[in-house]
Amino acid sequence: MLHGQIAERLERLQRQDGDLAGKVASLAERLTTLAERQDHADREQSARLAALVDKLDKRQGATPVAAAPLAPAPAPVAAAAPVAAPKHVAAEPALTGSLPDKPPAAKPGTIEGWVLRDVYDGMAMIENRNRRLVEVGPGDTLPGAGRVEAIERRGRTWVVVTSKGVITPQAW
Repeated sequence: MLHGQIAERLERLQRQDGDLAGKVASLAERLTTLAERQDHADREQSARLAALVDKLDKRQGATPVAAAPLAPAPAPVAAAAPVAAPKHVAAEPALTGSLPDKPPAAKPGTIEGWVLRDVYDGMAMIENRNRRLVEVGPGDTLPGAGRVEAIERRGRTWVVVTSKGVITPQAW
């Protein structure tokens, strides 16, 4: 009698084990499908973003700079006896076509949310806060970081220079 109860329990456990294995396999398939969809959506979004950035760059590069208007030529002065200027009147400064001084551009800071993990063959492997690794090179566009301008060595460390700042190998 005891032997029969043990056999029934063993059969029940084996059925439950089979059911659980099927459920785990089903969940694994669903997770794989979701991961593939997410990767596909990420690639599409990156491609759209790169296309938009290229469009903006072309528009900004194609904007014509207005030429400064030329000053009218001075009217000829009739020849007359030279007249001395009073000593208390200062000469007016000459007007030139130069542009006003621009304030120096601020050095871009470190970009939060991205960390440099490795550099090889002119490419960099960076990681975001979600532990997603991305391989980038000059010309690539990163969401939130702008366009990758260069990958360069500064002292003993490497940095990724973007249009909005630099990505360094700092810890979270």
